[in-house]
Amino acid sequence: MNIILFILINISFIWGYTFKCLDNCECDTDTEIIHCHNLGLEKITFPTKRLRGFIVLGLTHNNFHYLPSEEALLEKFPDLKGIDIEGNSAFDCDTLPHYKKLAIFSDCGKSTTAGNNTIDDFHIIAINAPTDDCDFECQVLRHTKSLSEYVQHLWKLILIKIEELKKSKTWKDVKNLYKALKDSIVHHLNI
Repeated sequence: MNIILFILINISFIWGYTFKCLDNCECDTDTEIIHCHNLGLEKITFPTKRLRGFIVLGLTHNNFHYLPSEEALLEKFPDLKGIDIEGNSAFDCDTLPHYKKLAIFSDCGKSTTAGNNTIDDFHIIAINAPTDDCDFECQVLRHTKSLSEYVQHLWKLILIKIEELKKSKTWKDVKNLYKALKDSIVHHLNI
């Protein structure tokens, strides 16, 4: 068993690592996600300097009423692409239209294809002190499994957002613009 643990630890150092950041969150350099789930947070504590390399900020099942401005978020997290704010029952959905550059995953207007998840569905399990029932290896495996399930959940949400975008007027306009540009180039080059 010790050899398996040794191999897992070495693989994590090669491919990425997880460290504590912000308000007891976990910054995972492998998945490029900051995990701040189930911490009872009401606001984001920004890092003193920019925190690069993270594309998703997971804030599920906390006590957020609103998020900081998009400009403030991108100033401190320049690589950020999306925020998962699901499970924050008091979140003000009217603030969502203010976010143009970031994808915000929320329970607001939840589509039926996305499902309605409960707090137990994507609870990120912390690595706790070993117990008689679950030693250190068991703790690491439980934590890794819960992170994996969360990343899979995020991926499904991203695919749903892409499908919703494909059905939107903006997507059709971009496709038509590209087709018109292509036809114009073909016409001018007499191909």
